[in-house]
Amino acid sequence: MICNLVRYRKLFKFVFVVTLMSLVLSADLFLSYDPLWGDLKESLQSPSIKHFFGVDLVGRDVFVRVIYGIRISLLIAISTQFFSLLIGITLGSLAGYFHDTLVDRVISYVLAVVWGFPFLLLVLAITTAIGPGVVQIIVAISLVNWVGIARVVRGEFISLKERQYVLAARATGVRKGRIIFRHILPNAVSPITVIAVFGLVDIITIEAGLSFLGFGVQPPTPSLGKMIFEGKDFIQNAWWQSVFPGLALTMIILFFNSLGDKLNREKRG
Repeated sequence: MICNLVRYRKLFKFVFVVTLMSLVLSADLFLSYDPLWGDLKESLQSPSIKHFFGVDLVGRDVFVRVIYGIRISLLIAISTQFFSLLIGITLGSLAGYFHDTLVDRVISYVLAVVWGFPFLLLVLAITTAIGPGVVQIIVAISLVNWVGIARVVRGEFISLKERQYVLAARATGVRKGRIIFRHILPNAVSPITVIAVFGLVDIITIEAGLSFLGFGVQPPTPSLGKMIFEGKDFIQNAWWQSVFPGLALTMIILFFNSLGDKLNREKRG
């Protein structure tokens, strides 16, 4: 019976993820309502068969805006993590391979300086300086988020470069670039993957927080954080404006946390 419950749980998660991703990726084909424009005559209608998640103050379908909001959140998270990995892996590899040299000292100094500031405060400062918007959020978070990745990569490189196969490759005259990309980096992929998945949760949370405060995605573009903010004043009479975006944000965070935990267990096992 327990095995059946586990099987059904995995099947439910799989169906949920496939359904959600299908809606997010092909929303333009399946959804008939415009996420940016609404009908004021339908303002603040409660959830129904016509509008699954109800209607917001300006007559926009909340379900459609939630789907597009998830798309924006995933776009920002994946794009930001890509650039963070690019910067973090590059600088972390250089610092780890050239440990205790000038290169390592300079990169480690930059890491210490950026790491010394509160994450959200630094992102908020950068966003304030360059302005709000999707591209600006990606730039702002990427300029801060790479530090944690670089620290992990640096530590992995310091450990791996003393392994026998690396020493053997170095003794036979293999070039440094080949040693880094062929012998060390592939063995550091597992911890990098784990931190990258958990990092998506941080990015999604930060993006929602910035949008909630007005420094992130700007209206009328759908954003889960902004939708929660816009509905907070109607929480008693039109709770669906904030509750459904909040539930969607929670489900995304739980999914990536669950995926990260699974990868972490497989790494240790």
